[in-house]
Amino acid sequence: MVGARGLGTLVSLHNWADANGIQLKLMNPSKLFREMLELTGLTSVLQVSSLDDVIQMFCNSDRAIESAQRAVA
Repeated sequence: MVGARGLGTLVSLHNWADANGIQLKLMNPSKLFREMLELTGLTSVLQVSSLDDVIQMFCNSDRAIESAQRAVA
């Protein structure tokens, strides 16, 4: 269970990550937690990914790393 302090911490972490060029994603949250995010309107601020999104991200992670390395080189 996450209370107001936990939600505030997530928003602060999101703001810090965004300011530092980092993408923060909540991966496969429980149904109750997702409902809480929806009720508070935080789904418009915090990026929520499903289990399928996570699997797709890991399947493509090697290509993403290679692309980033080429962009820096």
